[in-house]
Amino acid sequence: PQTDNSIAERSNVVEGQFLDSAVEGLWYETDTQYGFTNEYGSFSYIPGESIRFYLGSTFLGEVLAQAELTPLDLMTAADDPDKLQNLLRTLQTLDVDSDPSNGITINDTAQEYLDQFVLPLNSPAFLYEASTVVQDMISAVTNGTDLKSAVDSFIHFRETMLSTRRSIDETPI
Repeated sequence: PQTDNSIAERSNVVEGQFLDSAVEGLWYETDTQYGFTNEYGSFSYIPGESIRFYLGSTFLGEVLAQAELTPLDLMTAADDPDKLQNLLRTLQTLDVDSDPSNGITINDTAQEYLDQFVLPLNSPAFLYEASTVVQDMISAVTNGTDLKSAVDSFIHFRETMLSTRRSIDETPI
């Protein structure tokens, strides 16, 4: 008998989570799945697939899809050393309620704006921060607040990673 591969493939679909807190509103694509991450930072994939993440028109990176991914996972040796800092600061700045501790939500207004421009994430922090695209983004979608500080962004990211690791370590076997 013929088997329907699409049914077989759908049954292998699992969910992963993108974290700097849960990030809602990142576009993702695999060979078989695509969409925006939801309020839990969830994305769908079939084990073994690579996944690509985008913030509007800006390509963030590609990596083997896994149950948990962070901005750090998207970095490569060829990236500018400040790319991670730039990405963390941007995600936390775009958060609709400016409180990344309760999750990061990138709303439709920010999405529409970001679809029009490519952010220079892969550049030194001082150039990124000063770029017209970044300054315009801040004034267009954040009511004029500044880019989150690098220190605050890294502290938040570290806390997220520690709490995630703690919850994994405390899970009874």
